[in-house]
Amino acid sequence: MNENVRRTDGHEATWSINTHHNASYIQLDFRPSGGSAVLLFQGRGHQNLAAVIGFHNYSVWCDLTTDANFEATAIWNDPWHPDLQDGRDIRWQNLDRKRLGGNAIAINPSQIEGKRVYYVQLTIDPEFHVPGTRTPNLHSWVA
Repeated sequence: MNENVRRTDGHEATWSINTHHNASYIQLDFRPSGGSAVLLFQGRGHQNLAAVIGFHNYSVWCDLTTDANFEATAIWNDPWHPDLQDGRDIRWQNLDRKRLGGNAIAINPSQIEGKRVYYVQLTIDPEFHVPGTRTPNLHSWVA
């Protein structure tokens, strides 16, 4: 792992990178409702992408930020703080699709078998990767 993917202290969420059928995915386990996580990607041309996934009122919320100048520490510290996100409270906006360099980036959450388990697929351009890792592009999350 690298320092760009931050672990929590275990109170709100734990995560691991797994492989299933030759595909890598991140499994996020949120204990109470109200947890969130950010995954930062960087393209070969140094474009930045932050995917924020949270669990609030027992529902999944998502947001995407492609601002090349975003401050990762600020996103980690409070991803839905209005001052950090152009006045948006992203828990309620649920931005799920964005265009970056002509390629669509999408997040698609869905509930699994009526349980409080959700599968969230993040689709991005293949040139993006988690900075500092040998891990291939991560295309899906389980929260």
